[in-house]
Amino acid sequence: MVFKRPARASSGAAKRAKLDPVERACSLVLEGISESNSVPKVVQRMLGDMVEASLGAPVDERHKFQASVVAMIREVLKGAEAGMQEEVAKVAELFAVAEGATVKNDSAIREADKDVAAQEAKACSAKVALASDAKAVKATAQAITEAEESQAAGEETLQGAQTKRAKLASA
Repeated sequence: MVFKRPARASSGAAKRAKLDPVERACSLVLEGISESNSVPKVVQRMLGDMVEASLGAPVDERHKFQASVVAMIREVLKGAEAGMQEEVAKVAELFAVAEGATVKNDSAIREADKDVAAQEAKACSAKVALASDAKAVKATAQAITEAEESQAAGEETLQGAQTKRAKLASA
């Protein structure tokens, strides 16, 4: 008994058919026409419909109407190119402005960093001064406490001496 081979699950990715170079060029021209903002959509559609018929024919075999369509397409594409160049110039100008702002902001950041470092140094010296002042206050408070204790002891001694004097004076 002979077994049949099982069918393959999938044959892999489908191969793309090669486009004719003329068709590829026509599709690029269609794309360029559709990106053009220099003419209305109706004109874009009209020229798009005539691209293959006019550009697909060899130059020496073109009818005068096909040649005029090619000239119109050329003008539309030149207008699209000019529009794109204007856009590029605007973007380049905006980029230059942004680059200048970046340089300005970078210098401002460096200045701010210097100010922060100076303020941190001041804060550090103020902390050191505060710590020494706190030690001085603590020492002064301790001296005051000791002086008050000494005064209280002196007052007790004085009170005892006055009591003894009063006893001696009455005797």
